[in-house]
Amino acid sequence: TGVTLYAMATGHFPFKGTNVNAIRDSATNDTPYYPPSMEKAIKYLCERLLRKDPSTRWTAEKLYATLHKRRMDGAPVSYTHLRAHETPEHLVCRLLLEKKKKNKKHKQKKMTEKL
Repeated sequence: TGVTLYAMATGHFPFKGTNVNAIRDSATNDTPYYPPSMEKAIKYLCERLLRKDPSTRWTAEKLYATLHKRRMDGAPVSYTHLRAHETPEHLVCRLLLEKKKKNKKHKQKKMTEKL
């Protein structure tokens, strides 16, 4: 869940390596780099989902419970936001894509207004 969210937000994977063993070592020992441009809410979720200690690492259920309290854009989340057969991971990805689309439309509108 954390790796998927990180990859969706940054465009690359949080752990580096040229083979499976190197990637596993990176995941075990390295802390992912969080770019300054990463939204605080996404960073907050990734940090908790990618914790090294399994006893403190968030599960998909904890992620959904957190998202249920507040959507990443601040709006309350209801069960109607979770579509049929949609997992919490899918919900996160969908919310990210919706936010990107909204930001893109906002930028296009600003560009049009300047012209």
